[in-house]
Amino acid sequence: MAITGSLTYKGFTAANAYIRIMEAHSNTYDIKDTDGNNAKELHANCRIRFYMDASTKAADPNNFIEEYNYSFVPSVAADAKNIVEQAYVHLKTLDAYKEMTDA
Repeated sequence: MAITGSLTYKGFTAANAYIRIMEAHSNTYDIKDTDGNNAKELHANCRIRFYMDASTKAADPNNFIEEYNYSFVPSVAADAKNIVEQAYVHLKTLDAYKEMTDA
């Protein structure tokens, strides 16, 4: 699973950039809500790698241009997608990746 499309990075454009999630996980934190009651807060994080294109990644997975980390609030609904799929959905909400398609 990955997404692909045009991505501008430090002044150059990769017309067929390949974005792959390398890691995704969620954490639950015990917090106090605004009324001082015990509550839980859920967060998810994903680490992605940006490659020039899919063939570059296939030839050498360590030949990536940049690595980024993103955070989001995942769904825990019974019909929710798995955490990796939710991470890709989240990426497509960000300006840099919103025009990208599934690879």
